Amino acid sequence: MLKSFDRQSYDDLIINLIDNTEEESLSEEEIDEIKIALENVKKGKVKPIEQVAKELGITLK
Repeated sequence: MLKSFDRQSYDDLIINLIDNTEEESLSEEEIDEIKIALENVKKGKVKPIEQVAKELGITLK
């Protein structure tokens, strides 16, 4: 259960979750992978989500 007490508002719950969440930094490897992915997008080396879903046998709504 996420609520600290029964009558806690959802706003208070969300604020508490945000306040208690630690920020995580990206590693150099993750940053490099993101840069490569962005370059692939710019070069058009990507597949549309519909194609990927079809290849994986997933139905999109």
